[in-house]
Amino acid sequence: MIFCRYTGSFYTMHTRYTRFLLAAIALFSFASCSKDFSDDQPFGSTTSASLFISSKSGILYALNPITSEKKWEFSAGSPITATPYVLNGKLFVASEDGYLHKLNPDNGAEIKKYNIGSNLVSSPIGEGNFLYFGAGDFNLYCYDVVADTIRWKFNTGGAIRSSPTFADTNVVFGNDNGNVYSVSKTYGNQTWVFNTSPINKFFSSPTVRSQQIYIGGEDGNMYALRQSNGSVRWTFATGGPIESSPISYGGNIIFGSFDNKLYCIDSGSGLPRWVNTTSDRITSSPFAADQVIYVGSYDQYLYAYHIITGALRWKVKTNGLIKSSPLVNNGIVYYGSYDKMIYAADTSKGVLKWSRNLDNVIETSPILYDSSHQAYYPSISGASSY
Repeated sequence: MIFCRYTGSFYTMHTRYTRFLLAAIALFSFASCSKDFSDDQPFGSTTSASLFISSKSGILYALNPITSEKKWEFSAGSPITATPYVLNGKLFVASEDGYLHKLNPDNGAEIKKYNIGSNLVSSPIGEGNFLYFGAGDFNLYCYDVVADTIRWKFNTGGAIRSSPTFADTNVVFGNDNGNVYSVSKTYGNQTWVFNTSPINKFFSSPTVRSQQIYIGGEDGNMYALRQSNGSVRWTFATGGPIESSPISYGGNIIFGSFDNKLYCIDSGSGLPRWVNTTSDRITSSPFAADQVIYVGSYDQYLYAYHIITGALRWKVKTNGLIKSSPLVNNGIVYYGSYDKMIYAADTSKGVLKWSRNLDNVIETSPILYDSSHQAYYPSISGASSY
């Protein structure tokens, strides 16, 4: 730093020479401390778009979504399976060791961490000042992100890996005891419960559309429930467990199954419109954009299907199974793989734009946080934009 002050003494010099020298030093000092170069002047704060993605290494990365350049990284100290969430300008990351991390999305600095004390794999969803997520201790939590305290918790009697979704004034989710719950967002009281077999489990997250709730079970059934009371409108049986979270798009319910198939079901009748077969199971949750459905498979391919006909537009291969759910934004589809790579491909033909090695397998799904502070999510938690 340049210190702009003068401390010299010229007792032995002539007064006129002293004044000349002082004037010259003052002029030089003024030039050296101009606002264009001074270290004392603060730099303006700018926020560019970031792609947030993590791997089983427990490191969350912020990448430039156009170039893949790393902006920052944060170590949670434990594997991260849940997809991050942005609320009130803060980034929230749930790690498997039971910690909820509150970060500055611009630089990755940890602001706060809260110990839930139980396994966290359910992806959070938020509204206002409150974040909602399930835990392995059987509880759904409502976390006040301003006070950094638990507002309420609701015990279900079974671990919660299904990620919650909003349904008007309620939060809807499934648990490992084969139940689907609707709980008041404000008070945490049960509004209804739908019971299936106790040996059934819900890893799939629900989606809500037109007063209907859709959720897949480990028993291989896709359930359509009435939002008002949780009663069954229809069920559709597949040939394997359903962990893929369904999406609703244009009157269709789209989801994958362990039977290697991607289903497009009419939301009204519960009958299939088309079914496509891959070479392995599908646990990735599909994403819809511009009449195209994007989904990954354990056969290592990312697929793009036309929503109306189910026709394959393209498919691209990775070097590992794809469990992560894709995200589409501005003509780019982002997806992770067990080959430790995060990919960005052009949506029109699947041409690779870039890939980056994250040093461990990727199960969690990416989110995008743009320069206007708008966040875009995959469909894993019912928070996607489609």
